[in-house]
Amino acid sequence: MAVGVLLNFVCIALALSGTDLHQFVLALFVLGVGWNFVFTGATTLAMTAWRPEEKDRGQAAVNFCVFATMAFTSFASGALVTTQGWTLLNYGSIVPVALTALALMWLVWIRKNQTAT
Repeated sequence: MAVGVLLNFVCIALALSGTDLHQFVLALFVLGVGWNFVFTGATTLAMTAWRPEEKDRGQAAVNFCVFATMAFTSFASGALVTTQGWTLLNYGSIVPVALTALALMWLVWIRKNQTAT
């Protein structure tokens, strides 16, 4: 997941570097790879929260929340880039990626403390 977060920061940097076609293509490629690392890691992590008999429903709930959020943010980003511009859209992307990084660091800290006691 940490690799995915890092790749998402790289994507934002690439997207902010300009608006030529090669910058869009490279940023989208890095975004896709980074998103997959975060999604796969988060799905695996979420499955540890349920008992074996609950995992199917849990997976369905996680996928519904993820893809509903993706649909909403896709429409919202279209409206945002049209009204506020490409630069603001990308600067705004730093917040959720940074929150994900902080949550991941917190999880590592919690797990270290649990194994130490």
